[in-house]
This record gives sequence, structure tokens and C-alpha cells, in this order.
Amino acid sequence: MNDLFALQAQARELVERERWGEADRLVAQALAIAPDDRRNLVLAATVALETGKFDLAERHAHRVVGTSPNDMDGLFVLFRVQQETGKLAEAEMTIRNLLQLYPRQAAFYVHYANLLLSTLHISEARALLGEARKLDPTLQAAQIVELLADIVERREGDARERLAVLIRTNPQNQEVALALALVLHNEHRYRESLEVIRGVLRANPADARIVKMFLNVAVKAHWSGIPLLPITRYGFGGLISVLYAALTGIVLANIFAPDLSDTLLLLYLLYLAYIGMQPSLSRQWLMAKGVQ
Repeated sequence: MNDLFALQAQARELVERERWGEADRLVAQALAIAPDDRRNLVLAATVALETGKFDLAERHAHRVVGTSPNDMDGLFVLFRVQQETGKLAEAEMTIRNLLQLYPRQAAFYVHYANLLLSTLHISEARALLGEARKLDPTLQAAQIVELLADIVERREGDARERLAVLIRTNPQNQEVALALALVLHNEHRYRESLEVIRGVLRANPADARIVKMFLNVAVKAHWSGIPLLPITRYGFGGLISVLYAALTGIVLANIFAPDLSDTLLLLYLLYLAYIGMQPSLSRQWLMAKGVQ
């Protein structure tokens, strides 16, 4: 039993230091000793979650909750798995359950607020942040969610620099910010998405992944992309619709207004060229200007 406790203590320390490979080996040893021990299962679920083994993480978490329905650690890691895998309705049920069981845990209100922020339920997220602050006015985790809510509602102010400071203070805030930037991008809210990524980029200006994300969103947010909005928003279906409408206009002009048909055909060809050239030219211009 002493060996098991020692393994668990070492594994927890490695998890805190984010040394996932070493933690995984120790957790495997602990599971071999006590496969049904809840501490082992929570550690195993956490390591599996952080290494992208979501199915395994969910199985471990469900085993904990199946035998101990009110287990705080088991429920929390299950919530994180559900959130990471996009099972947002299930994640909301789990975090609500956690809040019912542990209403004095300010951090759970922040996690729920972050979940609601990811679905752009801003007012509800702010209400939860208010509850978190009542319980713990110094809780730093609430700051990143509140700042991101400000950006979504365009109350940015000095948002970029504030976001950069929060990320430098706690690097985990970067993934929270990038997750929201992706949500905003998918909702075609490119301006807000770009503002979030700018703040991340200020904290890590040499990160090639962030630079690439910035350029991809900046091209769509740039004023030169306005003529391409139907394509940007609706993809291939938007392209087909635009081209079909243009060709229909040319055919009708050829029948009813032949003098206009050549002009419309020229505009159509120019638009086709613009579709192909705008992203590349905008990207080059942005790179020459500087991504910040």
C-alpha cells in the first residue's frame, strides 16, 4: 500500500509539472497494483486527457463517477473531457451537477462561464463570473474569461495588452483564448477572432502556429475580403451560388441588353481572378506590414 501511495504522489507531482510521459508510466504501475482505486483512475483520466486520448480519459472518468457519483475530481475531469470533445450539452450537465454538489467552489463557476462563453452566451457567463467573484474576489482564472467576454462584446479597450499579460502570467490562458478565437471564426465574427489572436500573438510573437492563425483570420477580416463574403461564409456552396447568379445575369443581359453583356462578362472574369488572387495578395501585404 505504501508503494501505491508513493506512486500516486510521484504521478501527481509529474502531472503538475506536465511531464505526461513519465506520469503515464507511473500511473500504469499504480493501476496494476489497484485497478479500481479512484485516485489511480482520476490520474489516468487526467493524463489521457492531456495527451489527447479522449476515449480512454472518458472511460476512466466514468468508472470513477459510476462508483462515486459525487466524486469532485472524477466529475471535474469528466467535464473537461466532455468540453474538449465538443459534448457541450453533457459538459453543461456535469458542471451544473458539480455546482449543486460544491456550491462554494468559485473555480467551477468560472469553468461554467468559460463553457457558456464558448457558445457565446455572454450575459449568462458574466453572471457566473459575478458569483465566482463573490466567493473569491482574487480568483485570477476569472480575469481571462471576463476579458474575452469584453472582446466578444467589443469592449476591448487595451484588450490586446491585457490579454498578453494574462497569458504571460499563466500560459494555460493561451489555450482558453485560442479556443474562443476558433469559435468566433466559425461564427464568422472575424474581427473579434482577430482581436483575440492579436493578444495571444503579443504574448508569443515568435510562435509560428499563432502567426499562421493570425494571417488566416486577418485575410478574412480585411476590407478587401468584403466582395468574397458569400464565399467566405458559405464556402463552396456560396461560390456556386455567386457564379450561377453571375452567369444567369450575363445570359439575361445577352438576351435583353446585349450592350451590357460584354461588360458583365469582363466583370465576371475579373471577379474570378479576384477570388484566386485576394487571399494571397492580402497575406503578402499583411506579412510586409507586420502581423502585430
